[in-house]
Amino acid sequence: MKKVLVIFIMIACVSVFARIGETKEECIKRYGQPTSEVKDSNTVTVVFLKNDIKIEIIFYQGKAEYIKYRSIRIQESSPLDCTGGTADKTVFTLLNSNYSGGWIIQNNTSALVSYTSKNKLLEALYWGSIENLEIFTVEYKQRDEKEKLERAKADEARKLNGF
Repeated sequence: MKKVLVIFIMIACVSVFARIGETKEECIKRYGQPTSEVKDSNTVTVVFLKNDIKIEIIFYQGKAEYIKYRSIRIQESSPLDCTGGTADKTVFTLLNSNYSGGWIIQNNTSALVSYTSKNKLLEALYWGSIENLEIFTVEYKQRDEKEKLERAKADEARKLNGF
């Protein structure tokens, strides 16, 4: 029975392959209509629900540059289950759907595993305790870090306003 469950979980994950570089239209064909969509000045964030996995995709200039897979039912039989070694297989299957040239584990702790694609254009983070996998371009990470720094500077300037 456990083997059947593991096979079902793996098959379910195969159908949730969003890919870095896909357009929103391609993702809608893959998943159906999104459950939510938020636009800001530079990006569009779209959320889908498929096979008990929430898939959040950020599009920049019309292409997916960030994908987060998160199980919505964290329990023994969830799609991104961390027990029995299935997580490693599932995570690498999802990673390889985005870049098939290989991935290198950069950091591996009990809480977080970080990966870099061998071509160094993609990175990924996996939190097993919350069954969350994020895959993103290096450009996304650089832009995100720059925006966070700019927000922190603006917040600090507001705090000092009037001194």
